[in-house]
Amino acid sequence: MLSVTTDYTSLYGGEAGTSDRDALIAQWQALLPGFDATQHLITNIIVEGAGNDAMARSHVRATHWIGGRFWAVGGSYLHRLVRTPEGWRVKAISIRHLYEEGDRAVLAAAADRVKAEAK
Repeated sequence: MLSVTTDYTSLYGGEAGTSDRDALIAQWQALLPGFDATQHLITNIIVEGAGNDAMARSHVRATHWIGGRFWAVGGSYLHRLVRTPEGWRVKAISIRHLYEEGDRAVLAAAADRVKAEAK
């Protein structure tokens, strides 16, 4: 199975991590359902590559809501892609954090909501 490297260090600090696709999806499932709504606007996509490797660069603004509280982050994404027998797959994701607005604490609140729902 293809592993995926995620680098959100410019946003959260720490270090980049690598996990298999299912583990990454599980991480997102432990957070995203805790929001009332999210919107990830991805624009100005530029794809470059040759053969079985490609890079996609884009701008992103991701907004997350719980009630009237929100947290929005803007930046640029870099996705590294690889062609597999099943088609193109994401090999790495990184974000370059440019700005944020609102209350970052909604992230922890969303994770807490998912944990409470699981009980």
